[in-house]
Amino acid sequence: MSQVPPATEPLLTERRCPLCLESIHPEARRCPHCRSWLAGNPLQSEWYRGGPESRIAGVCAGLASQFPVSPTIIRLLFVLATIFGGGIGLVLYILLWFIMPKLPDSAG
Repeated sequence: MSQVPPATEPLLTERRCPLCLESIHPEARRCPHCRSWLAGNPLQSEWYRGGPESRIAGVCAGLASQFPVSPTIIRLLFVLATIFGGGIGLVLYILLWFIMPKLPDSAG
């Protein structure tokens, strides 16, 4: 009597882009091949400030969670915009501080 191997379930580590059908990372928010948004456009979703990597008001950490970028890069852009943009980075940071609601799970 021959043994039939058990059916293998698909691995959860592979995911395909719905537009270009290329294999992508399972937690990807944007396809690296066709650059299409997978979980909705971040410009159309609610932005929150705060999170585990927040420093002053959580603005940079909140922006980094919307766009798959390190919070350090966002902070650096705000500093450069403040220094070379005549203070516009600081003004924009303060505006976003008041406009963006605090993340509900954030404790600080």
